[in-house]
Order: sequence, then structure tokens, then C-alpha cells
Amino acid sequence: MSESKKMDLKHAIDEDRLFPVQRDSDNGVIPYQLHRNELRRILEKQGKYYPFLLDTFEKNGEQVNKIEGLLTFRVPYFVGPLVEREGMQPSDNGENHWMKRKKSGEITPWNFDKMVDKDESGRRFIERLVDTDSYLLGEATLPKNSMLYQEYEVLNELNNVRLSVRSGNRWENRRRQRLGREEKTLLIRNLFMKGGVVTKKAAENLLRKEYGRTYELSGLASESKFMSSMSSYGKLCRIFGAERVNKDSELMEQIIELQTVFEDKETLLHQLRMLDGLSDSDCELLARTHYTGWGKLSRKLLTTKVGECKIGDDFAPQKHGIIEIMRFEDRNFMEIITDKNYGFPEWIDEQNLGADKKQSLESMVDELHVSPKVKRGIIQSVRLIDDISKAVGKKPSRIFLELAGDIQAGVRTTSRKNRLLELYKNAGLRKEFSDIYDRLEASDDKGLQDDRWFLYYTQLGKDMYTGEELDIDRLSSDYDIDHIIPQAVTQNDSLDNRVLVSRAANARKTDSFAYLPELVEARRGFWQELLDNRLISQTKFERLVRQNDFGRHEKERFVERSLVETRQIMKNVATLMRRRYGNSSAVIGLNSELTKEMRQYLGFEHKNRDINDYHHAQDALCLGVAGQFAVNRGFFDNGAVSDGAANAYNIYLQDYLRGYREKLKAGDRKHGKAFGFIVGSMASADENKRINPKTGEIAWSEADKDYLRRVMNYRKMLVTQKVGDSFGALYNETRYGAAVKEGHDGIAFDKNKADTSLYGGFSSAKVVYSILVELKGKVRLVNITMQEYSMLGDCPSDEALKKVLVAKKPEYAKAKILLRHIPSMQLIHYKGACMTIKSATELNNARQLWLDCDVYNALDDYLKCGTSKSSIDIMQIWDALFDAVNKHYPLHRVEESTLAKARTKFEKLDLDKQLDVLGMIVVALHADPGRANLSLVGLPSEWKRVRSVSFSDDDEFVFQSPSGLFETKITIAELKKAE
Repeated sequence: MSESKKMDLKHAIDEDRLFPVQRDSDNGVIPYQLHRNELRRILEKQGKYYPFLLDTFEKNGEQVNKIEGLLTFRVPYFVGPLVEREGMQPSDNGENHWMKRKKSGEITPWNFDKMVDKDESGRRFIERLVDTDSYLLGEATLPKNSMLYQEYEVLNELNNVRLSVRSGNRWENRRRQRLGREEKTLLIRNLFMKGGVVTKKAAENLLRKEYGRTYELSGLASESKFMSSMSSYGKLCRIFGAERVNKDSELMEQIIELQTVFEDKETLLHQLRMLDGLSDSDCELLARTHYTGWGKLSRKLLTTKVGECKIGDDFAPQKHGIIEIMRFEDRNFMEIITDKNYGFPEWIDEQNLGADKKQSLESMVDELHVSPKVKRGIIQSVRLIDDISKAVGKKPSRIFLELAGDIQAGVRTTSRKNRLLELYKNAGLRKEFSDIYDRLEASDDKGLQDDRWFLYYTQLGKDMYTGEELDIDRLSSDYDIDHIIPQAVTQNDSLDNRVLVSRAANARKTDSFAYLPELVEARRGFWQELLDNRLISQTKFERLVRQNDFGRHEKERFVERSLVETRQIMKNVATLMRRRYGNSSAVIGLNSELTKEMRQYLGFEHKNRDINDYHHAQDALCLGVAGQFAVNRGFFDNGAVSDGAANAYNIYLQDYLRGYREKLKAGDRKHGKAFGFIVGSMASADENKRINPKTGEIAWSEADKDYLRRVMNYRKMLVTQKVGDSFGALYNETRYGAAVKEGHDGIAFDKNKADTSLYGGFSSAKVVYSILVELKGKVRLVNITMQEYSMLGDCPSDEALKKVLVAKKPEYAKAKILLRHIPSMQLIHYKGACMTIKSATELNNARQLWLDCDVYNALDDYLKCGTSKSSIDIMQIWDALFDAVNKHYPLHRVEESTLAKARTKFEKLDLDKQLDVLGMIVVALHADPGRANLSLVGLPSEWKRVRSVSFSDDDEFVFQSPSGLFETKITIAELKKAE
């Protein structure tokens, strides 16, 4: 054999290509029709000798060979798993089962059509896919390509567009005028209804051709085109004609819904043929189209006639739906839905409150348009309120809600660096500002998360007020981020409201919040350049050039935003709370900025989630106290913002301006951070700002502040964790070789590789829960794996449990079961330590680490910044941490001599390594599964890990309510005595 042939064979062996088996995944590239033809030939020849090979079954009125039927059979995706939800165990995930049977019995490929109701299963599949309205709880949303939804998107975009008209050599109302009904109708009929993409240029040309003047459109989501279209309408018109599409709009919407749900052509064709009024040729054409995605709004929300107003040819005000108002008026969706004059907020509230009151908490929360993570948080919050209500003996009279800032935040898909680089390239700025561009290109995206750096590049490296070059090496020391609309007016911390400026620059009038006219005049050209190059937004530009003071309506909006959270999800959660606790409970969604301001006001700005979980309780306390102050001060009336809040707001702003003028006279021009008017009123030296003018009640005092600071620093706060079974895969799916312990002692990959000493295996089986047994006087935990749980079910008998135990170890036949079901994260007191059970072989710390406030702040500084201005040095922090260990962590105590040696080694480390060690200690002392490798200072490499669990009579199990206010304790000794 030649050397080249030997090499080919060797490569074939190495690449597993030698002697390929017939059953191989690579066969998937061969069309199944070839396999079917081969099968038919085999059956034809072998059927003469084995007649059963020729057995048939009926399918669609024809006789089909059974074995061929096996080859071609697929469970339709719209049928789903072949188990009905009604026949499942409570712990099973029935949410993913929707099949409908025609009759009971075994389902096979040959009787599938007789056993399964495919049409009803398909209908359930549609209901399952449809999302729920962001505003109306439980109301099904429209398909994203629905004609109605696409019209809504087009109208919403058109009603946001600004129109500039050119007269001679000048522009009238540049970027100010909205499209009128006539221009809007012209664009829709002549461009959008054609079904294609509508460009900005095409729209401007159509307007010029129709009206004989030059137009410029601005405010589009894209620079060159409209993002919305009426493509579905155009496509249907090409099939049915515009007259029929307009006449049979309901049928057209049904067609689009089916085209959205069913992607398989054959299935879609079957569903279309079930609709009245469609010919076979129509169905064939329609089945070629498949849409994806669902909108956020329902037909009911868009079309129900609620808003009372005069539009079109109305002689007197009449009720109209949102879509009608958008067609005739120049208002966008959010302007309509939030305008109290139309009445939509009240109507939405009524609809949500009038929903089925017998619904379970889980089903009500499931209707909310939020992620599963947020839904779990809402359910836990409700259970917490229920627990507190039980403790105090009555339902809450007032509930304050805060929504985390990232609940509905959009995901930034483009990095800040890439976005800036693209702007510099597209705008032709690369050449003119080459030094800035080069510096930008050399920077990393992490550094640009610092808003000072980002603003530096969006301002072309210049002071926004003076136009002078900014010294990039002194951004943190010599420059401030100033708020265009001051924070005293509204807590708006977005980039559209912030600029990077010199501390010495004075930009504002002394009698209002507007900028000095001479400043606006001098800098307008530069700001316009930034706008034209898309480095700042239209909103930011308009805020900068504004000269008039804020109007009454604007101030009302500022007051409302300062006090309450206006996002729809907050309103929906508030509605859910009122449904549960009654309309007598005032549910108020507060602005999350209040929590930040309260922490600053109280001196608790530091928040480190790695040290402990107390920040959750502290934030809730801050929010509740600020909300209660607002109520006591008279800022709320039946849960809504009162007129008194607006009066107090105006007075607060006047005082703020007065203080600002006095600072200018004294030569203080630093752009300091101001409180909003709620916390600003609490912090004010003027007692009148802290007194309810109607009742004379003092709503806040320094004594209240001192008491609140003491509570914020409590050593013990109730913290509970989610307790429950851990469902999932049968085993941890990491593959280990036989050379390592995890593979040698693991679970076999399959029956052909059962010898783990040879082939290795999976590391461990997935543990669902544990049971507590006593054997020969010793009490221990035994894991129940996912595989064992699948055999036992939810409520196994003692006999079934014993059978599983004996399969693990024969000696368990004599064991006494003390606790039949111990879920993951069950709280226990073990050898004096507060722990949770992860599994039979591992416990986690459940003790929260408390540190003195000054030590906490210094540690937070070191961990986040690598340095601290505090007088507390890093060795004092080490001592404080191990003092806490010796007092509260009995399983993690270190002998005095060993600790002294570790301290000496720690002291000799450089700062970076010291910070690494401190970070690991903090992680290990946190109430979670974390552990620390402290070998660097001579302590264990898995410090904190508890893997050998053996109970004594004094150890106890602690069963807590959701809040921890109620608990039941039972010792091992008591469990032994129980029958």
C-alpha cells in the first residue's frame, strides 16, 4: 500500500469517516423521497415473504402502507406534546400542552387523525401564541402585520413628523408644524396604501407636486425613510382588489392572523379553506405568505369609542376610538392615551378592574405584558403584602409601588463606540476632527459608559456653553455635567437633558430656568451643527434654544413625573393591586428617582449588592417614607396628584431660583445636584414646606430623619429566599472523561457506554428535592433526583419512597423517614449557623453580613474604585469582616493563630491582590452559594463550602412565610419523637 493511501486511511480514521454506518445524521442531507422510494422497493420485494409488511391504514381517504406512514409521519407543530393538560401532575409544566383529543386511547401514527382534534388544537395554538395588550389586561393583541395595526403604526409615525414649508428663500416654522389631515391623507392614499417602503424624498416630492411648494420632513425614526408601512393592505389588494379588501376587512384580518400563526404551507392551506368566502385559487395564493410577530395593542383598545371630542364633520362632541382620532387629528398614540380630556385612562382602569374577580393571582399576573422574571417579582410582592396584612390584622390602606428602571427599557443593540464612530464617518466629521476621531477609535466601549466621555465626543470636544476646547485629561476635575432642565424642576437624568460644561460657566437667567439670550444667540449655530450631524437629538436642541419659561401644563406634567411613575406597566400593576385589596386601598406608583434622592438625603448613597441584600429593604423604606410624606403634605388626593402639589412645586421653584441668585452673587457657580421638590421639601430648612397647609400637621421633622437613619442601619432585617423544587434536566450535562472523579463516578452517557471507569460520564444527577431519614441513630439527607421524581410523582407513598431509598442503598430498608419533602433553599439552623439546604451534600450560608455604616462605605469604595477617601484603611476592613465571622458564622470561624498568620500575609500583599481577597471574602459571606479561594493568605481554597452534612438533635428546620414574619421551628429531636 502506498504511503499516500496509508495517509488517506489515517485521516479517514482520525476524522471518523472510515466505515460509515448506514444510520447516520449525515443522511439528513438526502431528500426523504429517496429513502421513501428505496423503502417501497424493499417492501415490494419482501412483502411476498412477510405479508405483514404490506399492512395499510387509511389516511385522507386513501390506503397507505403502515411502514411508509412511519417514515413520513410528523406530529404537527401546532398540536404540540401528545399529552393533554388535564392528565398531567400539578408540578408538571402544563403551560406547554394544548392538544385536544377526539377520544381517549393510545395515539399512533396510523390513528393520529382519528384520535387528535387537529383543528381545535390549532385554534388553541393560536390563542397560546397571541400576546396580551400592554394596557388592557388579558386582551389579545393584533398580529404585527394586521391591516389595523399597520395603519396605527403609520398614523403614529406621521403624527410625530414635523413639516417645514419654504416660502421664497426662507423656511416657515422650521421643524415646528405637524402634518395636517389633508397632507396626511394624501401620503397614505398615494404612497402607503401601495404597500411598499415610503422614502422621505418620495413624500416630500408628492407634497411639492400637490401643493406647489417646497417641503422638508423631520422627526422620522430613520433618516431617509418611514419605518412603518401598509404592506399587508397592498398585498391583499393585489389579490382581491381594493374594493373587496375594504368591504371584507374582518375576513382579511382573519387571513393575516392565520398567515402569522401557521408557517407550514399545507397546514395554512387547510386553515384557510375553513374560512368562508375564499376560493381554492385564493387559498393557494394566500398560503404562499407567512408573517411573524405580534403587536402590543389590541383591536378593542384601538377601536372602542371612548374619547369624547369633535373630529371631521362632527356637529357636536361624540365618542371616538383611538384610531379614529389618529386619522383626523395630529396627535400620536401616547398623547391620546394619556390625555384625561379624552377619558381613556379612566376607561382602561374600569376595564381592568371589571375583569374576572375569581381569577387566581398567577393568572392575573400572567396577563401583564412583562417578562417572566418581573411576573415572579409581582407575585412575590403580593404574597408579601398578604403576609403583612395577616400580621397587622387588616388590608393595606395605601400601597406605594416602585418600578425598576430596566423593566421595559430597550436593549441597546449598538455599542456607544460604534454608534459614535458611525456618526463621525457619516457626517464627514472624521477629517475636520481627526484628533478626536483617532482618540475615539483607540478608546474602548467600557470607558464610554462614563457619561462625561460620551458627552465629550457628542459635543465635538467642546464646552456646550462657551465653545472652548475641553481638556480631556481633566474631564472629572474641571468640568460638570449640567442639567438643561434643572433637577429641581424635574428629575430627568437622560442624555437629552445633560451637557458637559466648565464649572465657571454661568449660563442661565436669574429670574427663570431658560438660558441667557446672548448665550443662545452665540451658541445656536454650534448646537445646530450638532443636531444636523445627529450628535444631539431634536429634543435636546429645543431644550437648549428655549427662551420662554415653562407653562402651566408643562409644570403640571413635571409635578406628576416628580411624584408618580407614568409607565403603563405600573398602572396595570396598580390595577391588579386594587382588584386584590379593594378600591379602598390607594395604590400609588412612585418615581424611582425618589429612592435615590432619599438615600442621598439620609447619607446612604452607598449600595453594594455583593455585601448583603439589605438594600432591598432600605429602598422600600425610603420609597414608602417619601410617599407617606407626600400624602401627609397633601400632595395626593385619592391616589392622584392634587392641586396642592402644584402650588408647593411653584413655591419650591421660586425658592430654588432665589437660592441660585444668591449663590451667583457669592461667586459660587458650581453646578450642584439639586433634590426634586419632594425630597427637597423634606430637606428644606423652611418649616412651611414640611407642614400640610390645610391641617397644620407637621409632615416631616429632623427627629423623623434621625429615626429613619437608625432604622436604615438595623443589624437584622428579614430576608427570605425562594424555596422550591428544582426541576429541569435529568443530570448536569457537562461530559467528563474517566480520568477525573466526576466522570469516573458519574452517570453513564448511554447503555452502550455504561462503564464509567472506561468511558467517563455526566458529573451528577439533577436533584429535585431531599428527604430526611434516620438510620442507626444518625440523621441525614437523601437526594431525590429528577429521574426518581419522574417515577415517584408529586405525592409518593412511604412505600414508593422506601423503594427508591433501597435502590440507592439496601440498608435504607430499615431507615425511618422524618421529613418526606425538603425543597431546595429550605432554611435550617445547623450547628449554630443559619444555612439553607442546596442538596443532601451541600449547605449554603443564609446569614446576611452586617457592617458598621462607615466600614460598609469604605469597603464599597475599595471594591468599586480601588481606593477610598474614608479614614478607615483596608486592614480595618479585614478586621471588621473576620470579627463578623467570629460572632455570626460558626461554621467558618478560623483559629486565632491561623487567622493571625493570614492577616500578616494579607497585609504584605499589593493593593490589587488585597482587593481580590476582600472581594472573595465578601462573596463567601453573602447569603448565597458563593465560596472563596483564600489560599493566597493561607486559608482554605473552598472557604465557606459545607459538603458533609450530619444532623444533631439540636439542629432545627425553620419554615417561614413569604415575609419571614411567621415561622415554625422543629428540632431533629422533635422529629424523631413524632410518629
